[in-house]
Amino acid sequence: MKKYLLLFLLSITILIFAEEKISEKKIRIKDNQPYEMIEKLPYSGISSTVAFSSEGQRGYYNIALGFAQIEDFKSALKYAKKIEKQRVKDDCYFKIVLEMIASGLDDKALKTVKKIKDDRNIRQSYSKIIMYIINNNHNYEKAMRYATKYQNENNIKLTKGWIIGDMLKNNKVEDAIEFYKMNVPDKIEKSNIFDTVASTYLYQNDYEGLLDFMKITDIPLNDEYIKVIVRSASRLKKTHLIMNIIDSLNNQEKDKEYARIAISFIREYKYSKAYEILTKIQDVENKDRVYLQFAQNYAKDKNVNRALSYADSMSTFKMRDKLYSICSRSYTKFGYIDEAIVLLKKVNDIRVKEKMTSDIAFNLFINGEIEKYKEIIIAISDVTILDNLYKQIIHKLLRRNQYEQIDECLEKIINNNVKDDALSAIAVSYFRSNDFENAFKKAERIINENTRNKTIEMIQEKE
Repeated sequence: MKKYLLLFLLSITILIFAEEKISEKKIRIKDNQPYEMIEKLPYSGISSTVAFSSEGQRGYYNIALGFAQIEDFKSALKYAKKIEKQRVKDDCYFKIVLEMIASGLDDKALKTVKKIKDDRNIRQSYSKIIMYIINNNHNYEKAMRYATKYQNENNIKLTKGWIIGDMLKNNKVEDAIEFYKMNVPDKIEKSNIFDTVASTYLYQNDYEGLLDFMKITDIPLNDEYIKVIVRSASRLKKTHLIMNIIDSLNNQEKDKEYARIAISFIREYKYSKAYEILTKIQDVENKDRVYLQFAQNYAKDKNVNRALSYADSMSTFKMRDKLYSICSRSYTKFGYIDEAIVLLKKVNDIRVKEKMTSDIAFNLFINGEIEKYKEIIIAISDVTILDNLYKQIIHKLLRRNQYEQIDECLEKIINNNVKDDALSAIAVSYFRSNDFENAFKKAERIINENTRNKTIEMIQEKE
């Protein structure tokens, strides 16, 4: 495969050189010129984790990545340098860095990162290099040397966590303990990195090992660290390992953590386990959180009547309003508008009521029930809710290529930022429909300079 790719790339390269010699001014490869064969090639190594749209793989960008995939990095960098748009060039350099890392060439990768201008791509590149050194080479000294030289304080802390996690995964417990003692002096940093430690041990079902680690490194089994353990266990679905330590928390924290666990069980549809945990909760506020999660599940599954049955269990108007809002949204989604309106009348909080009204109004408008829409929208007084409703309608109409009512909704929007967002979406939609005149007219109306320039650039890139 690499042999054929190399031959293809060489033929393309010869063609490009020939074109450039004929007339560099008249014949020029643009960043957006397509090369269909290269677009179909998979990325190698760790770069395969990053998916790219076919629109982004053009011209010099494609050729540079093609050379990177066959480890001809000299040619890859040569063609990346020819890319005109800095954003595209930075992205190409980042992909080349990933290919270099996959080939074990971290020194080359570090030199290539210096060509990147975008801060985000720079940070990601250094992190990828360091992660590869840790996960594949287990060269922790080198990883820390790179981290100290190239990363900011927050990323250095992440690197320490990666190192400790890798040590523990590879049964280098003594090394992990020593590294933790020597390199994690700050209390806040200890707490953050402890999350990695707890997650690693719990993932391996080794709760006793976690307790031993805490004892040797003088980490107290207090409320702060217990909460970290519980959060890690909930995330990893390992709560059965740590139930005994929750009882050592004070009542308020205990109820909060029990509620967190019950909610995680409900999201997994393990209702019997959730009810078992629910019986342990004394605080009514945390009980309400659990009841609300039950209601959310049932409403999502179209069993709205069952969801509404939890209203009687709610202890406050606030939580009942949330439940009615959830159920109203489900009714509206499934086309039961009259039932949604009945729930609307039960709500006490004005803002919740107006948001529910907005959801109902949106569905009435989209389904063509304009008279009912006009009757219900007058109940909304909050300008922010109205602006977002009009923007939501505009986006829906654009997806349907229905432009007739867009301007009417657009003119009703008060907030400039919301209007700018809508104008940007309209401009791009017009352009995709080959209505270039209206596309640029809408883009030029955008007030925020950055949004306007970004929209115009987006349109020009698609030309």
